[in-house]
Amino acid sequence: MPRRPRLVIAALVVLLAAMPAAGRAGSIGGGPGEIARDSTRVPTGATYVPARTGPEFGLSLGTPAGINLGAGYWWGRLGLRASGMYWQESHDGGEVTVAWSPWGTPRQNAIAINRGKANFGEKDWDYVGVTYEYRGRWYYLADGLSFGHGHGFQSPQIVAQLGVLITRH
Repeated sequence: MPRRPRLVIAALVVLLAAMPAAGRAGSIGGGPGEIARDSTRVPTGATYVPARTGPEFGLSLGTPAGINLGAGYWWGRLGLRASGMYWQESHDGGEVTVAWSPWGTPRQNAIAINRGKANFGEKDWDYVGVTYEYRGRWYYLADGLSFGHGHGFQSPQIVAQLGVLITRH
């Protein structure tokens, strides 16, 4: 098995292994309706949505492999996700994302840093990127810029994902 698919599979296994801890007593935002224990500044007149802990799964179109499977986990305002797909030797990609919601609403808005690699035949792209993520009830949109190197691509490149999202909440 080539090295890249093993790395994506290993990242997904690590994320899935962390998920049973959701909802344990003492966790930040451990259960439905529990307010997070972090200090969040809420603008006057804004509605506060508690930061929650829990898993997310999804299917998206976009960077890095065209059609991607993803799995992630949120700890309050901080989230970690792995996404990608292996289609064949000449078409695959994987990405690891660390997301942070400065507004205390990780299910709605987040700023993320991505590290990924995409391979499209003779073209490949190894990158680090910054994205803005918006999450609706069942979908998400992530767009931003990536900086890196590869054959057939120039830096910077636009990165984007549009997909469906299944969460615990």
